Amino acid sequence: MPPAPITAVIINYNYARFVGDAVRACLTQSMPFQQVIVVNDGSTDDSLSVLGGFDGIEVLDIDNRGQTGASRVGLSQATAPYVYFLDADDYPEARMSQVVSGFCDGRNVKIQFQLRGVDEAGRDLRSVFPTFPFGYTSDGMRQDNQRRGFHVCPPSSGNVYLRSALEALDLTIVDQYDALDGAVALVMPEIGPVATISEPLACYRVHGGSTSQYAVPTSEIMQRDLVRHRRRWQEAVRLTPGLCVPPPDTTEYEWELHFLSEALGDGRPRPATTWQYASHLVTSRERPRRKALLVAWVVAVALAPARRRRAMVAARRSSANRSGPLNAFLDAVLGGRNRGQ
Repeated sequence: MPPAPITAVIINYNYARFVGDAVRACLTQSMPFQQVIVVNDGSTDDSLSVLGGFDGIEVLDIDNRGQTGASRVGLSQATAPYVYFLDADDYPEARMSQVVSGFCDGRNVKIQFQLRGVDEAGRDLRSVFPTFPFGYTSDGMRQDNQRRGFHVCPPSSGNVYLRSALEALDLTIVDQYDALDGAVALVMPEIGPVATISEPLACYRVHGGSTSQYAVPTSEIMQRDLVRHRRRWQEAVRLTPGLCVPPPDTTEYEWELHFLSEALGDGRPRPATTWQYASHLVTSRERPRRKALLVAWVVAVALAPARRRRAMVAARRSSANRSGPLNAFLDAVLGGRNRGQ
């Protein structure tokens, strides 16, 4: 079988305990990647020793430059038309390259797909995310950028980029320690078609070392995410001049962060904040069942006592804080795996 027109670039920083899984998964695809690169981003653990046990990969050992900085190094050595940037603690399913290759037509500037949540040991958490709207096209994504604040987009390991589209952007102007799923992913539907695959094609590992800290949310983390979100928009405008930035406190995502920050604080969320977030959800493009569940969740959180309120937010933010049966129920009810979209 000929290789998929995709270079896999694994970004590794002190993930010696995980990077071997990522490499093995990339080397055992049903349709081989054209190239597998590992960028060792200044790791101080045993990562290089682990990587030395593999053949068929290119290891680029660099000083620490951050997620985007390391991705730029990998991009400079990629030879395939499309590039898959994989966090070293995640790993692709065996069919990933074969499925995605069917969308590598040279027109799609990005191909995005769902992720399957797994725990630190790789056990299935029975959580598939994100839930994409039906028939999600670049037009809908551009609308969501303005209304939601960011289109529905998976974390880094759920995205494959057209190499020439990335090379046309000045990636030096974005935060080098941010990931490509920030400003870079935000502008993709603004510059070309984005294909969406509603099928989990990679595994997203939930563990204590993850920089997202979704599993242990705090009010401070929500406020940090709001600052980062607004910074990403400023970077997006620099990447694609002419892009319209939504005014502050007008998008669903910003009101979600306000609501979560207040819910995790000492008092209940303010009625005005609860109303704004719920109103944005009611008018959103979410699937009807998901919309109804989210609005009900908002009301329940707003009325819950502090301890229960914080537990509900933690369960919403990370599948690791939910039971397996609950994750399975939500997947079934919300239609997490809508194939053929």
